[in-house]
Amino acid sequence: DIVNYNNTLYIASMNCAARPWGRAPLLGRRAEPSRRALKAFSSAAPGQAQRVAPPQYLHIHTSAETTISIPFTANGGKHLQSALSGLVQTFAEKQKAERPKRLDMMEWRCKGQEGSPTADLDLFEVVCNPNAHASAFEAKALISVRSKGGLKVSSEARLSTLQADVDTFIKSAA
Repeated sequence: DIVNYNNTLYIASMNCAARPWGRAPLLGRRAEPSRRALKAFSSAAPGQAQRVAPPQYLHIHTSAETTISIPFTANGGKHLQSALSGLVQTFAEKQKAERPKRLDMMEWRCKGQEGSPTADLDLFEVVCNPNAHASAFEAKALISVRSKGGLKVSSEARLSTLQADVDTFIKSAA
């Protein structure tokens, strides 16, 4: 089920035991969706409640009014950051080249893993074709997010904005 709460779209979790916070923000206008840690029962100590911290979210600003928020890990953020750095390096080489040549597309994919904060994430993909843009400052990347429930969101974001969002996530995750 998709729930609209304060101009933020949520996909309602079907398995609240695995996700005690109940909702996973996917798309919204607010940069930081409201989340709170709820008490969940531990299998090790029946009847005892323990606090479960919600996952960290990567907020990708795709336009002035749209933000895609997905549960993400610091390790995944570092891998995405290195892929984006390699793409910027490709644009630098393109600027220095005397003759134009065909460059490879950057395709980066991440799949959710069971037992991690990204368990409800089926696919997170970032694609950018350096041949379609004159420089890294003009470049846009196609971002696709698909949940295990079948919801898919695709949008374009400026490469510089995407890099800033990933850098902010890594700093907050540290």
